[in-house]
Amino acid sequence: IGIQTNEFFNAKLFNEYASLHQHLKKVNGVTDVISVPSAVNLVKDPATEKLNATNIFPEKTLSQGEIDSSKNIFLNLPFYQSLLYNPKTNAWLMGVSVEKTIMNSKKRIVVVDAIRKLAEEFGKNNKQEVYLSGLPLIRTELSTRIADEMKWFLLASVVLSGLILLLFFRSVGSLLLS
Repeated sequence: IGIQTNEFFNAKLFNEYASLHQHLKKVNGVTDVISVPSAVNLVKDPATEKLNATNIFPEKTLSQGEIDSSKNIFLNLPFYQSLLYNPKTNAWLMGVSVEKTIMNSKKRIVVVDAIRKLAEEFGKNNKQEVYLSGLPLIRTELSTRIADEMKWFLLASVVLSGLILLLFFRSVGSLLLS
């Protein structure tokens, strides 16, 4: 899921984006979501000489001041550049991971539709263009489209076969019998 905006760190938009993150995590079948609100910073503990992972953005509704101070920390971590955001295009990304067993079953249609619905609702509420991509999404869309087209193809072939039989036999009774 991606959006492209210059106002990402606006309090309203950022909190809505964080809310989308939380709602996506609750979708049945979603195993994990990675996005800016869930970004972590590795801080060295001087006592134990170990690295501790701390959330950059607290999991709550943030004020503009809290977002601005955390934003500076986030933007100074080069690891996330080109992974969660692209400063040249102002694109902000969110990765959604879905259970492998669900993605290999027909349940994937329900999960992908739920993810799409939440993303489109976010875009509509915040007047943002939301971009969806990824192999599981494309695979689900194509398989659904092919299944729908196969139904129409089957119906068209039955009707065409019926017309051809009607032309050959010139009798409705013979057509229905065959």
